[in-house]
Amino acid sequence: MPRFGKSYKMYPRILPSQLLDITDVLEDSPRQCAICGKLAEFECRKCFNQCDVGLQSLWYCQTCLDRTHTHEKRTDHESCWRRLELPDYFRYDQECTVPRLFMELFAVVCIETSHYVAFVKGGSGCEAPWCFFDSMADRKGKPLGYD
Repeated sequence: MPRFGKSYKMYPRILPSQLLDITDVLEDSPRQCAICGKLAEFECRKCFNQCDVGLQSLWYCQTCLDRTHTHEKRTDHESCWRRLELPDYFRYDQECTVPRLFMELFAVVCIETSHYVAFVKGGSGCEAPWCFFDSMADRKGKPLGYD
């Protein structure tokens, strides 16, 4: 259930994305430099939202890191740099295309007290059918629960 503090947020419908790009949230995976697009070698967490929107603004190649961090607004960032641990096959090819990694949505679970419903994908790929499950579908009895 989406929350804001201690209060619940209720929506009449939710349309989640079925494909989620997780490349930028994986630690030490290959990234593109925020300035020139080459393979990034460094991460500077204080640069969040400075060159680009979101996480894409954190990563730099050596040349762009040196160039952007000579600016007076970013001279205090030096303690925040971190060298990325990249696989060897990426270190030798600065012009390589950074592969994007995606996760495919396979279930949505909605819970209210002890009643939950789920929409579950019945296979892989975008054409797979979705199934609906209701945890109280077999319940009989009074309004307060199972007899």
